Amino acid sequence: MKWAKEILRKWYVILICAVLCAGGLYIEKEKIHPGVPASGDMTYIRVVQFGEVPMLSGQEIVVDKGLYAWPNLTKLKAQLESSFNMSKLDSGWEVMKTSKKFSWEGEHFRANKISPGTYELIVTFSKRDGKDEAYIEENAGRLLDIYESYFQKVAAVNIPNVELKTIDHYNLIENDFTSSREGIGKKYAIIGFVLGGMLGVVLVSVWIAKKK
Repeated sequence: MKWAKEILRKWYVILICAVLCAGGLYIEKEKIHPGVPASGDMTYIRVVQFGEVPMLSGQEIVVDKGLYAWPNLTKLKAQLESSFNMSKLDSGWEVMKTSKKFSWEGEHFRANKISPGTYELIVTFSKRDGKDEAYIEENAGRLLDIYESYFQKVAAVNIPNVELKTIDHYNLIENDFTSSREGIGKKYAIIGFVLGGMLGVVLVSVWIAKKK
């Protein structure tokens, strides 16, 4: 009982520790390293068609292979980084090596030839990606616009006077796994307050023990 009274006399030390830990965790989760909500698979597809089927020596020119060349991916990366908050597309973007970013682009931006002169332009995110679903949904059209522009520029290397027209588009969104950031900061503040209080009790106890 006497020990408990000694601890309670230093209540302000315990409170200071609790408040500091609560504030620290809140800032960490809300400002410094905010979490990115996860969701299901998200796929956006735009079907485009050349004005004329591109031909060379009697053979159709296939465009999609040039899309994955590193010099071209470098240009796409620069365009994406200047247009979007990449951490909302993938929470690990800032710590990725450049080679990994190129692989990421190849996985998330693809073109699929479905008939002569006709391609599906695909922007896709999997349920395993640390992404912000609402941000992607809001910017899906711009993501496809940038990829269509990129596709057109790559095609222009071998095809003069490139003209593309959109003939269809569709989205495939799975909402089987979602999580929200709402209240995360407050939750961690409460956890920090409890842990800080416990730390304060330990510090006061150690101080009392040394004093005796």
